[in-house]
Amino acid sequence: MAQYPPSVHFFLPGGTVVIGREAVGQLFLGFCKSRAQGGNNGIIFTPQQTFEVGQTISVQWSANASFLTKPYLGADAYITKNGLMYAQVTTFGAPPLPYKP
Repeated sequence: MAQYPPSVHFFLPGGTVVIGREAVGQLFLGFCKSRAQGGNNGIIFTPQQTFEVGQTISVQWSANASFLTKPYLGADAYITKNGLMYAQVTTFGAPPLPYKP
């Protein structure tokens, strides 16, 4: 969490914005739960393409895990300043992940 300033913003699909280091930490704690607990622990993200403009890094990625029926594709933009990540815009979660039944 040291890479985020106190005012970090995460822009998620559907208009959800998570603001602040503590709230982003809670988001990651939920993500890191096992699949049985409603989390996504075990997903491996693999960059497919990256592009840097100024202090913004855009990444197209694929995500795969044993509990997915197929690779999940998405993209993020990371807005950095002075070595910290001030904001992230992500497509993760839209559309929903293709979970195995």
